[in-house]
Amino acid sequence: MYAELEGLAESLSDDDHVEKVDIFIDEMNLHIDVEEDGQKKTFYVINYGEVENAKLQPILLLFQAQL
Repeated sequence: MYAELEGLAESLSDDDHVEKVDIFIDEMNLHIDVEEDGQKKTFYVINYGEVENAKLQPILLLFQAQL
């Protein structure tokens, strides 16, 4: 599963290369912290099936099925 999520982080990259990917998963959230060109970016998905009124971050909406 982590390999697929690392691939997802690469696909969200501007130039398809990131220096560092940290993935944190707990019961409610998935956080993908990416370092690219010296800048850190964080993408996250809330497990909205269990959280009322929660929404996915728009950039990850297309990748929902992969998560």
